Parts: sequence; C-alpha cells; structure tokens
Amino acid sequence: MMKKKTRDQGTILIFALWTLALLVVFSVYIGIGVRQRMILVQRLESRSKLYYSAVSGMRKAITVLNHVRSIPGAMLVAEARAKLLNNQEAFSNIQLNGVNVDVSYQIFDKSFSENKKQYGMMEEAAKININFADQRTLIRLFQLVLGYDSEKAEELALAIVDWRTKGEGRLEGFFSDEYYKNLEHPYAPKNASFEVLDEALLVEGMTSEILDRLRYFLTIYGDGRININTASLHVLRALGFEEALAEKIIERRAGEDGIEGTEDDYVFQSEDGLTFLLRLSSVATENDTLFAQQLFEDEQFRVDSDIYSIEAFAAIGQQQMKIRCVYDASVQTIIYWQET
Repeated sequence: MMKKKTRDQGTILIFALWTLALLVVFSVYIGIGVRQRMILVQRLESRSKLYYSAVSGMRKAITVLNHVRSIPGAMLVAEARAKLLNNQEAFSNIQLNGVNVDVSYQIFDKSFSENKKQYGMMEEAAKININFADQRTLIRLFQLVLGYDSEKAEELALAIVDWRTKGEGRLEGFFSDEYYKNLEHPYAPKNASFEVLDEALLVEGMTSEILDRLRYFLTIYGDGRININTASLHVLRALGFEEALAEKIIERRAGEDGIEGTEDDYVFQSEDGLTFLLRLSSVATENDTLFAQQLFEDEQFRVDSDIYSIEAFAAIGQQQMKIRCVYDASVQTIIYWQET
C-alpha cells in the first residue's frame, strides 16, 4: 500500500511539474506576443506623433509664408524674405510634445564639397524647370552638377527633351525609342510635360542616384522663369553666365555680411538692377550685359516667386519622418505632398 501511495504521489508530482512547465512556456509565449504587440503599438504611436508633428511644422511654415506675402511689396524686401528663406529662430528645433521638428533645405558650395542646412523654405523658381529648359541649359547643368563630359551630358539632355516633346516629331539622329522598346517591360516616351519630377526616372540614362543630385536644381513647377534673386551659382551658370559673373551676382545679392537670406541682402527689383550691376562690374563685358538683357526680354527671369518647396523633418530618438510639400502661395494651395 505504501509503495502504491508513493508511486501515485510521484505520478502526481510529475504531472504537476509538466503542467507547471507547460504553463511557464505558455505564459512566456503570451508574454512575447504581448511584448511584440506593445512594441508595435509604441511604434505606431511614435509614427503618429512624428506625422502630426511634421504636419504642424509644415503648417507653421505655410502660416508664416502667407503672413509675409499678405504685406504689399514684402517679397522684394530683404527683411521679409529672410523670414522665409533663412529663419533659424522660427524653423529650427521646434518642440512639439516631445518631438523635435526642423523646417529646412540644403544649399551647396560650387564644388559640392560642402553642403549646408538652411532653415526655411526653398523657392521653386530658383531652379531650372525641366519642362521648359532648352537642350543647352540642361547640358551645362549636367556638366556642372554631375561632372559629365559634353557628350554624356548631351545624351541625357537629349533624352529629357525627347521624352517631353509633343507629337510625332523626333530629334534628328536620336533613336531613344529603340531603348524603351527593348526594355524588359517596354513603354513609349511620354511626348508630354513631366507631371512629377520622379517621372524623370523613366528617361533613358537617368537613375535614382543621378536624380537625387539634381533635385535641388530642377523643378516642374511654375512658368519656367528663374528668380534672379535666389538662383544658385549652378543655375546661373547653366543659364549661360560665366563663373566669375555668376559669383559677382551672388556676391551682390548677399550684401555686406556675405550670407544670403539675411536682412542686409540686395534684392533685384527688376532687370534694370541686374543690368546696372553688370555695367559697373569689372568682370562683366558689354556682351554680358546684352546677354542678361536678352534673357529678360526672352522672359527667362523673374524677381519673385509664388511656389515654394517646404520640408519638415520630425525626430524622436532614432525614429524620423520627413514630409515635403510644394505650396502655391498665389492660390494658397498645396499642390504636392510626399511622406517618407
């Protein structure tokens, strides 16, 4: 009897231990599942906070832009422009419920050896419009920004012009159709204007790495005229200005402190200001002055902007989110929106 009772107790003990082990495994499994769900919920909550914080930063920028533009003539006043283009106090390190938000963009030196974050928004009219630029302008831009030789730059420029050329007319001696027909998933050139800049990735010779480098110098927005008050050195040179002359224009714009987007900037009110500067400049020839006048007569330049690119960067620790919009201030409408 005693042995049987001992065996029964042993069996019960083993059963209890197995049951306990199963319960431990089950609780660990549930715990892992709960932890994973908690992590997922935390990430979703963090992403939601990042999103709404970035949107708030974006809306702050739009509010400042609308306010400045509501003041008659403000866009041709250096102090007002500085509030939009270079305003670290308003657009840097915005704290929103534990989220850090910056509204900023990148500017580059002429060699691309350094880039600088500038707080504010970027005028789309400071860039070359890919739907209007002629072949020579695109060639010069690709040589300057991508470091291409003349032959390689011409090939890419031809491909872009060919893509947007309407109707059946093809560029003489250019056979890009064969390239598109022989792709794994063939398609035909659009033969119409670019609707988003990323559409350029469909063009022969274009890659995401190339386009990422060109984004700060190309746009699809506006009427094709370039703002002489904000065009970068690379854009001015792509238009045909010699390097020394382009540097002279930027030097004049930057004022005494040598920094663009500050209150002592010189703002060109019209083409007369540029041609007057060229007449006084030791690096400008009579042909340079005539060239600038011709650009204005051909409606290549403007002195203000309506359309702005605004990028808001939100961060919590290692988590980040960027929202970019393109805003048409003339009709107070967001015409492009991207979240990454």
